[in-house]
Amino acid sequence: LKIYNFNHSLTLEKFNSDGVPFKQIFLAGHSCGAWNAIRYAAFKKELFGGTIAFNPNCWPKEENNPVRQYLVGELKTAKHANSLVFASPDDLTHDWKATSTDLAWIADIPGVKWFEYEKGVKVNGKQCKQQEGKKLKNGHSIIFSECSWPHQKLVLEFIKESLVNDKIITVDSKSLENEKTFRDRGSGFVT
Repeated sequence: LKIYNFNHSLTLEKFNSDGVPFKQIFLAGHSCGAWNAIRYAAFKKELFGGTIAFNPNCWPKEENNPVRQYLVGELKTAKHANSLVFASPDDLTHDWKATSTDLAWIADIPGVKWFEYEKGVKVNGKQCKQQEGKKLKNGHSIIFSECSWPHQKLVLEFIKESLVNDKIITVDSKSLENEKTFRDRGSGFVT
């Protein structure tokens, strides 16, 4: 996977040499970083306990661009990806076909937990705003709005569930079931 060009190996080796097992390291990314986070979960899973992807996309706006074809084609070969993916139906970046509707097939990759924001750049029916108080129109930036903060709990639950599944921590099954928020597609999460 030649596209992974940042010096991740030194960073991961440093964490690991300091006593942090790879399965206790989680990678998060937004936009191109989100797309690569899913790729890491799919193709370099031994390096991370899981990944969190916020509004994944990373290609030019031209229809059928070869970069998009490569990235999508590659990810469609994934057999499993322990990744929590947040996506918006109102992702208005310049990238071609980058909304949650266009990328919903990612939810079908085994191991992916898919969270789709509400249409209209809303959370729990409430309109998201920019820092200046203006209405947020582009769902690609929803992660930077306070309205998305309640979903940080989903990130913590994903990490906890991953650590339990990898037998790094234990939780009695009753308390884990009480905390479980993975819901059906209509409500948000898909497992």
